[in-house]
Amino acid sequence: MNNKTSSSPVKVNTATIIAVLALHMGVAAALVALDMPKPMPKKPEIEKPIEIELLTLAEQPEPEVVEVAPQPVVTPPPQQPVSKSEPPKPAPVKKVEPKPEPAKVTKPEPKPEPKPVEKIKTQPEPKPEPKIEKTPIVKPDPKPVLDNTEQQRIIDKAATERAAAERAAAEKAATERAAAERAAAEKAAAEKAAAERAAAERAAAEKAAAEKAAAEKAAAERAAAERAAAEKAAAEKAAAAASNTPQNFSANQASWRSKPNFSIPPAVVRRLNPGDRLRVMVRLTVDKSGTVTSATLAKSSGNTALDNYTVNTAKKGKFNPFTKGGQPVVGVVTLPIDYQVN
Repeated sequence: MNNKTSSSPVKVNTATIIAVLALHMGVAAALVALDMPKPMPKKPEIEKPIEIELLTLAEQPEPEVVEVAPQPVVTPPPQQPVSKSEPPKPAPVKKVEPKPEPAKVTKPEPKPEPKPVEKIKTQPEPKPEPKIEKTPIVKPDPKPVLDNTEQQRIIDKAATERAAAERAAAEKAATERAAAERAAAEKAAAEKAAAERAAAERAAAEKAAAEKAAAEKAAAERAAAERAAAEKAAAEKAAAAASNTPQNFSANQASWRSKPNFSIPPAVVRRLNPGDRLRVMVRLTVDKSGTVTSATLAKSSGNTALDNYTVNTAKKGKFNPFTKGGQPVVGVVTLPIDYQVN
């Protein structure tokens, strides 16, 4: 009897909860249907699924908690931009409290032995229903409806921006390519200039070396020639010094150190006429000291007395020594001796 009495409030509470939930869902569906705008011809966008979280009743020691599956929520298609207004408030849900049944008193059965009177079990007070918080339905921000002109303007703007970006990228790539080519050309020019400079320096060094070698060769040849000339002169000098062989010299190479007085003797003058000019050619041999060692008539003047006088007078004179290679030698010279009758 007591078990039946306790299970009856549990059933009532469960039925009440189910009814409240159903009423709640119906009101929400009606509100959504009332607020639903007219569908637009625009292609609907795929919306994210809306998650609804339901709270279940806490477990009680005796009553059973029944989970109620939520009804599917219809997602409205995208709507036209409307003026923002406060969403309608859901209707308040009235709490349905079960009426408590009168407590039943059990009569004690007569027993031979007295038993304590059983306590009257009253129906447990119904616990307050937990408030079920509804997950707010997140509505997507309405997108502004664009007409064809505005859409075309946006498309043209995007195309212009994309073309400008592509043009800027192409210009940047061209600039970088030109800079790379310029750097490569400058590098090649620098390498070419360095190679030409190195070649010029190498050619200059080779030319300098060749000129130096030529100068050294010329100096060596000149030194050799001078040495040979010196050796030849020394040899000639030595030969001249060692030899007494007379060497022929011209009258211009002869110079008197002490010239004798060539004058016509009076005996000869008496036989000549005034104004007569006479020349006697005398061949003289001069030793290394300049002394005349020999005098002979080379050509007569036509007057024998004058010729003999001239040869004898020439022997009394003295010359500067004749030289060969800087060394005095024996010289032979023919001199003209001129006379004039006054």
